Order: sequence, then C-alpha cells, then structure tokens
Amino acid sequence: MKLEILLFLFLTTFMVSAQEYTNRRPLGLYTSLDAGIGYDLAAIIRTASTDKDDIYNPNSPYYSQHEPGRLNYGFTYMVGYQPINRLSLAGGFRYSYVNPDFHILYALAQANVYVGALYDEDFQYIFVRGGGMLNHSEVSGAGFVSVGFGKMEPLGKHFGHFFQIFIESQHLDRGTAFLGLSYGVIVFGNSRR
Repeated sequence: MKLEILLFLFLTTFMVSAQEYTNRRPLGLYTSLDAGIGYDLAAIIRTASTDKDDIYNPNSPYYSQHEPGRLNYGFTYMVGYQPINRLSLAGGFRYSYVNPDFHILYALAQANVYVGALYDEDFQYIFVRGGGMLNHSEVSGAGFVSVGFGKMEPLGKHFGHFFQIFIESQHLDRGTAFLGLSYGVIVFGNSRR
C-alpha cells in the first residue's frame, strides 16, 4: 500500500512539474477606446487649507480665474504597438471636460510596461501617459501627465477590455491633481486564443 501511494505521489509530481507554460504572444498592433472619470484632489486640498475669502479674492495668491471643476471626464482613442512582451507604445487623442469652460482636446503618448506573468492571458501593466493641448479653450497651453496601473483581459481572439486607475497632474491655469478610473475596449492584431 505504501508503495502505491509513493508511486502515485511521484507520478503526480512528475506530471505537474512537466506541464509546459507557453509565453503569450505580444498584442502587436492595437487600438483602444476608453472613458474615464477623475476627481480633483488638489481642489479639496486648496479648499481645506485656505480661507474661502482668499479663493474668491482676485488679489490673493490662491485666486484662480479659471478654477477647474471637481470632476473631470473624458474619452481617449489610441493606436499602439507591442513589439515585445514587456513593453508597448501608443499615441492618440483625448477629449477632456473639466468644467463648462474647459473642453480640451489633447494629443497624447503612452508607454505601458507589462508586469504580470508571461504565460498568463491577462495583462497587468504600469503606464505613463502625457499630452499637450490641441484646441483653443478658456486656457491655453494646457497639458497633463499620468501614471497608473491597468489590467487588460482578452474576451475573444482579437478583442478585449481593460480597467485603469491613475493619478494625473493637469496644468490648466494652475496645477491640479486628479485621481481617476477608466474602462475601455481594445482590438488587437495578434490572436489571443
């Protein structure tokens, strides 16, 4: 009886350790569309740390003629390429609504560094994104820089969806910091299944 148990354990250990994991293929050329929302953390800090009269007094250093809203939402369209398993680069456009006076169209670039296991079908990544203003709005020369974490899950051979959480610094009239979430869909060239 002991011999059969030892033989069974040996064979199951051998079969489990003999399984071969294949690395996933890079996405290749891909395109994505996402919608995001952000909450202005800087407005909360400014409001809590300054007197309310200073915010509305034009002679105060805390006064801003172009005060952004507390919520920011936007849509991003990107085209990118993942040549190797750990890195992808993308560029595209983003529309941001910050308040009724700020309707901003950005050109952007994004780099993703993939941190998950290479044999896993899901992609976990850290990204850095930056962009500059293309149109004319209440402010001029606006730009942003974001850093965040995301996860992409394939739903079919060439289609998937992704979630992202990020911190974003926007330069409008003065700097603002947004904490944001986004959800999007992605279409990629290399088959996932």
